[in-house]
Amino acid sequence: EFLTQLYSSIDAEDLTIYPDQTELYAQLASCRGIPEENLLLSNGSDSAIKAFFETFVDQGDKVGILSPTYAMIGVYGTLYGADLTEFKYDQKMRLNLPEILSFIATKPRCLIFANPNQPIGSSIPDDHLDEIIAFAESNGVACLIDEAYFEFSDNKDRCRDCCNNGFLFLTRSFSKSMGLAGSRLGYVISHSENVKQLIKVKTYAEINLLAVKSALMLLKQ
Repeated sequence: EFLTQLYSSIDAEDLTIYPDQTELYAQLASCRGIPEENLLLSNGSDSAIKAFFETFVDQGDKVGILSPTYAMIGVYGTLYGADLTEFKYDQKMRLNLPEILSFIATKPRCLIFANPNQPIGSSIPDDHLDEIIAFAESNGVACLIDEAYFEFSDNKDRCRDCCNNGFLFLTRSFSKSMGLAGSRLGYVISHSENVKQLIKVKTYAEINLLAVKSALMLLKQ
């Protein structure tokens, strides 16, 4: 039924032009309760993470990540020459908060946390993450939180926090909870000035027609 509706929404003219993302930006921003200027669509959330590295991380910059975590975070860190510091879990799958705060005090370039984390499925407690984000902001340290699995958790929604915090980035995906992995659609939410910088490295017209149409159909349900 979904495919029938999707295909019937596409006509010959749609295939001859680059996809218009205007309505999708408006609908997604409305659903997340943020201005459109704080939102940037990407070719999957991993493309948003790659754009973050390309824009904000220079070779040799210190970057804190979880271990284990989503594999592409480490791949991009290595690709862009970051000096990676891994925060490991204890036997009860807990992170050492004082260790992370001490690392922030050294003023690294950024922290990148998948939350909920893949592959272990754990989440950083909201009060701990609030403390990390606030301490990072006060030290001028960027925090990117990959929330590809956000909808499967009861984690605090921080979308609106990004609008006023120039050091906070959230990445999300249509691949998991909406089952659209094949459409390759994700997005990043951050301060409008950060979005302006990320746009500079974004591939032109990288969001395909099926991604736009299918995402709009699901957001409107």
